[in-house]
Amino acid sequence: MLDVRPYRQPADSAAIYALWQAVLGRQWPIAAADFHRLLTGSPQYQAGDYFVACQDDQIVGFVAAQIDRSDPASAAIAALFVDPQLQRRGIGTALHAAALGDTIAGVASVAGFTPMRTDTPDKAMAKST
Repeated sequence: MLDVRPYRQPADSAAIYALWQAVLGRQWPIAAADFHRLLTGSPQYQAGDYFVACQDDQIVGFVAAQIDRSDPASAAIAALFVDPQLQRRGIGTALHAAALGDTIAGVASVAGFTPMRTDTPDKAMAKST
């Protein structure tokens, strides 16, 4: 069973780094200390901006929303990666929905946008109010 929950710093940091290494470590090698500094050292990072996907109590996916709170109209998914052995099973989609639903949509409403749903589940859009 898949569980998507907020990232827990520092408890999840080693597992997220190991996942990075498995997914992207060859293309973008980075030392663990530098990775962790990039992950949570940004002034834009706040607890609740990142989510992990867990299967059988093991972290198998991660998403990081990057939000410029001085300009609430600026928000993006900075990173989203899933264990290569578990890709194409909806884990990335679930993480994307969590970041949009719980993080970016909240910031969008502060910026004067109202989240709206399309006729397709887990697809969110925003319209200016």
